[in-house]
Amino acid sequence: STSLTAAIRLDADNTEIIMNWTISEINSKLDDLLIRAQAEVAGVDLFAPLPPKEDCPICFLPLPLNDSEIVFSTCCGKLICEGCFYTNKMTIAENGLEYTCAFCRQPDPSDR
Repeated sequence: STSLTAAIRLDADNTEIIMNWTISEINSKLDDLLIRAQAEVAGVDLFAPLPPKEDCPICFLPLPLNDSEIVFSTCCGKLICEGCFYTNKMTIAENGLEYTCAFCRQPDPSDR
């Protein structure tokens, strides 16, 4: 039977481990991995709709699915849509005020 050799270099102590596996051993290991993966997702509906995201606490519109369009306020722990965050930031800039959270109006914790 055909044998494959794999060299694995470990970062911690730079040790090299040589492993020799036959094709049947590799197939057996892959079968075991597949069985474990199937057991992990058994009973999980992989095509179920995503749970609804919460609403922006300012405008009450559903928060976007794209997390890059949501701002987390560290002062109050609220998730705010980028639109409300931007509007608050522009209003503050136009009026020459110090930045405060769009939801709780606390100053930016990074300024403390």
